[in-house]
Amino acid sequence: MAVVARDHNGQDLPADWSYSLAWFLDLSGSATEAGRLDGALAECATHMIALGTGEGEAAAPVEDIGYALWRCSRSPKLIGDLRREIAVLTDRLVRRQEGGGYWNETREGFPGPACAPRPLRQSPFSGLAMTATTTQFGKPCHG
Repeated sequence: MAVVARDHNGQDLPADWSYSLAWFLDLSGSATEAGRLDGALAECATHMIALGTGEGEAAAPVEDIGYALWRCSRSPKLIGDLRREIAVLTDRLVRRQEGGGYWNETREGFPGPACAPRPLRQSPFSGLAMTATTTQFGKPCHG
């Protein structure tokens, strides 16, 4: 009930609140809250469409795109209803990825990798390494 009450008040909601609300209503909502669920799904779709627009420096950061995709992946309802938006954003990520497995972006006027793999720990199997992602600017990537 706290999630619904917080949404009803509409104050101090994070920018990605619609994903949380849709996830919650998908799991716990009743038929009387279908309109609220549809509204949250529409907000998610609008947010994802905005992330998919723009080219070059006007394009959304890959971290923001990855975060939106991760939020969608947590809910079967979001995956099913937003499959077009998910496909567009996934295509954007694939097209922007460099051959070395990272994404180049220009930030603060300097080009460089947005998310680059780095070794996390060594695996005992054939020298394979697990990887985590961080940005060149020291912030972890979403995901």
